[in-house]
Amino acid sequence: MQRWLAGLFVVAAAAGVIWLMPQSQARDPRPLQLTASKVRFSVNDETADRIGRLKWRGTIRLVGNDKEFGGLSGLVVSKDGSRFLAITDQAHWVTGTFSYDGKGNLTGATGGTITPMLDQKGNTMSGKSGDAEALAPLVPNDPDGPVVVAFEGDHRVWVYDPPKDGQRTVKYAVTLPDDAKALPGNGGIEALSVWDKTSLLAFGEYTADKDGNLFGWTLPLKAGAKAEEVKAMPLKPVSPFAITDACPLPDGSGVLLAERRFSRETGVGFQVRMLSNDAFKSGPAQGEVLANLGMSFVIDNMEGISARTGEKGETLIYVVADDNFNRPIQQTLVTLYELLPTDQ
Repeated sequence: MQRWLAGLFVVAAAAGVIWLMPQSQARDPRPLQLTASKVRFSVNDETADRIGRLKWRGTIRLVGNDKEFGGLSGLVVSKDGSRFLAITDQAHWVTGTFSYDGKGNLTGATGGTITPMLDQKGNTMSGKSGDAEALAPLVPNDPDGPVVVAFEGDHRVWVYDPPKDGQRTVKYAVTLPDDAKALPGNGGIEALSVWDKTSLLAFGEYTADKDGNLFGWTLPLKAGAKAEEVKAMPLKPVSPFAITDACPLPDGSGVLLAERRFSRETGVGFQVRMLSNDAFKSGPAQGEVLANLGMSFVIDNMEGISARTGEKGETLIYVVADDNFNRPIQQTLVTLYELLPTDQ
């Protein structure tokens, strides 16, 4: 709170005046300033620029001037890579722009706005009621179009309309199966990706079914869908990783998964897994691990993933870290990778 505003509260209280900020102001977007600094890829090797099938194209650390900035858990990057939309696990939308050097490597970011998220009744959310964990654009790489958000705690998935006057409203709730509603409070749907024209692909964070596979589903993209229209899409786990996000490959050939591990002994780890469109045809999907990064790389709690096609036709993958509002121990990082062909 700014000092002059705090002073106004003191004066009003002394005068016995009750003064409340209008709800419309609390809902409005606020300008966001971001400070971005470049960060190296490898902790020990300054020349390193590749791991597995991923080539490093830049990492930046973001610091915001708003106390609600942090906890980024989902990311959408525009087709040209210039703009982004993110969500926080404390119920805020974040927008901004990315900048690059002459080789197309990620070098900086500028803030746009930070905006409270609204529930189905048009009220702002707080605490676990607004624990947004997954974000999927219904139009590929469109941060200005309709999007889908998954919340955990009170597990639900909502479709949001495009912003009007800077604010988005809920259009409808996506139907969830009973096993999705029964996921642990802090282990709900962490990954959403458009699967086809009529459905989303969704995964729980770490809960396994009776066969030891991670819960996954295709969720109908329509209001009032029946529970029997949901299809199970189980995924073979890669222990000890848990799923944190998903996004479609820009050529439509499949889906990318972001996955995270953590232990006191080994610290933080992160991997990217790729699932082709036919990965589920013969049973639970397994996919291909593109890269597995540990503490010898500059990573954190990697939570959001987005992909687009670069100017040369290459697949570019952005991954964002959730700092858990645990600064300065944790940090908000955005890393850009290029997906290399199998023969490189």
